[in-house]
Amino acid sequence: MERVNAILMGRLKDKGLFSVEIALFIKDAARAVEDDSRMGLQEMNRRLHVLGWDSIDLDDHTLQLMIAHFEAEDFSAADKNRPA
Repeated sequence: MERVNAILMGRLKDKGLFSVEIALFIKDAARAVEDDSRMGLQEMNRRLHVLGWDSIDLDDHTLQLMIAHFEAEDFSAADKNRPA
């Protein structure tokens, strides 16, 4: 998963985000998909623009990396909350 995250960070930097912005962008993207994890690329970009990320347009590959990141976080959180 570390490789996926590294690729994701690199792609977001290539799209013009600074390192300090990436965590905020990912949090906003996570909020954008909370209601509909199957939303398409166009809808995701629309929601991110509404949240103020007008200068960023995701491509399908980056969106898929973000979804993998979110799913891995969900599994990681579930493991931490599982009784021993």
